[in-house]
Amino acid sequence: MKLFLESLKKNLYLFFKDPVGKLEIQPQLKRALYDLNFKGLTPIQKKALPKGIKKRDIIGQAQTGTGKTAAYLTILFSGLLKSKSDHNHPRALILAPTRELVVQIYNEALKIGVYTDLKSVCIYGGDDMNRQRQVLRENPQIIIATPGRLLGFMEERIINLSRTEIFVIDEADRMLDMGFMPDVRRIESKLPAKGKRQTLFFSATLPEKVTRFALNWTVNPKEIRIDPEHITSENIEQKTYLATSEQKFPLLLNFIKKKKAKNTIIFTNQKYVAKEIYDKLRRYRVNCRLLTGDVVQNKRLKALEDFQKGRSHILIATDVAARGLHIDNVTHVINYNMPNKAENYVHRIGRTGRAGKKGKSISFACQEDSFYIPAIEEFTETKFHCEYPPEEWLILPPPPPLVKEAVKKTREVSQPRKIKKPPAKIITAPKPLNRKPENSAVKKKMAKTIYKDGKMIRIDQ
Repeated sequence: MKLFLESLKKNLYLFFKDPVGKLEIQPQLKRALYDLNFKGLTPIQKKALPKGIKKRDIIGQAQTGTGKTAAYLTILFSGLLKSKSDHNHPRALILAPTRELVVQIYNEALKIGVYTDLKSVCIYGGDDMNRQRQVLRENPQIIIATPGRLLGFMEERIINLSRTEIFVIDEADRMLDMGFMPDVRRIESKLPAKGKRQTLFFSATLPEKVTRFALNWTVNPKEIRIDPEHITSENIEQKTYLATSEQKFPLLLNFIKKKKAKNTIIFTNQKYVAKEIYDKLRRYRVNCRLLTGDVVQNKRLKALEDFQKGRSHILIATDVAARGLHIDNVTHVINYNMPNKAENYVHRIGRTGRAGKKGKSISFACQEDSFYIPAIEEFTETKFHCEYPPEEWLILPPPPPLVKEAVKKTREVSQPRKIKKPPAKIITAPKPLNRKPENSAVKKKMAKTIYKDGKMIRIDQ
């Protein structure tokens, strides 16, 4: 009865209040979007979905957290459900620059396609290739991959993309920055011609090189641009503290302690700086996780999972490792270093202030960082207001004692414990053996007397 009422509630909601308005998408997708609390369209979804479900190519500029992943996945599933296929080749391909982003897109695809028969898989470097080969031999319809690992399987002729219907590129500008575009071009050349497939091209920024690639791979695309400054100015409170490089860690530690910052991401430009911050925060017993390219894959996924599920409230990351990740309820973003590229500033602060919620962006600017501020101000069309932090925030408190030292000190201060002595053992000497000494001076010789021919004779033994 309970299941029947729940099903009736969903059907009534879909009848009276469609989660995607009047868009013509399949009931399976509408039900999945309802389960995901999909009760309204974001700006990128309002512009992309009507054209995308009609098989038109799209070039979209939108930041992380604007709903672009749900937009292109809905278009993808709707297109595959409308068309019929009788072959075993992949029907849709999604490319993303990082392993974490691939896993994230895969998890979203499972949720949106839960009521369909379409099978999705994700393949990326750092994972067991034999396991991935086995998964690919099961003929999935949707492949979500990083370019390098996908090319490896294509060279082994395990994947045939000649009949792919929908091609999606996510975070295209990061692909360009990471040097993946030559690999992406090789993959694109193995797909059907651009007029015989649908191409969905999404990027947080659209510099000239990225735009050139997008126009070469699409036909009469619908161009959509969601301005980054609209997000940064209205949803995110930005503040910049002036501090020397030596003052940054005391400022960071005191900010976390004083503000009781939770669900905070700390960004750095270099991996070794991120590792130093991680080690120092751990020394002060701050529960944090590290997300850089040097961390092995299983630990990176575990760190991300711990942060998303609240087992850790601080995540220290580099731009490459955290690019494009969808993390809910991030309250603070701290720029330990100002990014050396203006668009990376938008990517960083886009982790907070998502889905209409408010967020805070805190930046630490030393003399070197100040050279990057004018370019960021020009790119975001936002004027930075720099200020000095409170003086007490620049004083590094003494670290807590190490665990061994704390245990030793506690034992010294506390009363001595009474140790019960075990009862004394009584040791008895072994009993001497009843043996006659073989070489004794007092050994008596035994004699025997016999008689022979009437005479007495004594024989010693």
